Amino acid sequence: MISISELSVGPSGYFGGQMAKKGMLVPLVTMETQGFRQSDFFWAKAGELALLKTGCDDYEHVDGGCGCKRSFTGFSSRKCSTTAVIVEVDDTSFLRKLTQEEINWVVRAGRRFNEGDVIERRDNKIQKRVNANDV
Repeated sequence: MISISELSVGPSGYFGGQMAKKGMLVPLVTMETQGFRQSDFFWAKAGELALLKTGCDDYEHVDGGCGCKRSFTGFSSRKCSTTAVIVEVDDTSFLRKLTQEEINWVVRAGRRFNEGDVIERRDNKIQKRVNANDV
């Protein structure tokens, strides 16, 4: 389990030479394991880059009606999903369209999880999702 602050905040200039290499692991929105939690939802487009946005209500429970504390935001659609999957991509041109904070999140998520891991957000934690097939 990794805290959001550990993933989303990094040193300036993090872009470095390693960022643009081929075979980079990144989080993409996925429908995999949707329905494992009763509070799951999927409004984004499968396969788009999954970004981490700040939750809007500090007092709401992680499984409350808003969903900000348990979701990723799709880069293209700007809609949300409760699941993302770590995949290897060769085309890293999307990095030029991201803010430094978004780049930090994408790179660190790819480095902290393994290819194929389905991840979820639970308030201020990002973790590998355990589903019925894993138990």
